[in-house]
Amino acid sequence: GYMDPGYVIDRIYSVKSDVYSFGITLLEIITAKRPDALFKDAGDLVRLPTMAGSMEMYHMIDPALHGESKMAEIMRCIQIAVWCSRPNAGDRPSMWDVLLMLSCESATLRVPEPSQSQCDTQEPCEGVLSDSEITEPR
Repeated sequence: GYMDPGYVIDRIYSVKSDVYSFGITLLEIITAKRPDALFKDAGDLVRLPTMAGSMEMYHMIDPALHGESKMAEIMRCIQIAVWCSRPNAGDRPSMWDVLLMLSCESATLRVPEPSQSQCDTQEPCEGVLSDSEITEPR
């Protein structure tokens, strides 16, 4: 997997370290690029959340996927990957939240701002979390 920034700095491994690795791996699958090709420096990864719904992110998607009729699902996966790969472990979802987001198309994906609570839902597939709705690129 990929090394969690928190582990690199503090040498503390947590379950959120696996979430980080999953997020980076998901981005690698969607873009067909290794992370070192996507993120030239740490600033690129830090600004990734602002790119998540933008045309800039759309252009990073593997061109083989551009004609797919499932573009909304691809964009949803990008937002999940971005959320999972936040530098601060406390700002990442749990793997349970990730499972809900990936398995329930009806769940509304709203990614919280960093440092907000991660999951308010009690019922599976009822909805998942806070501020930015997924939209297809225009």
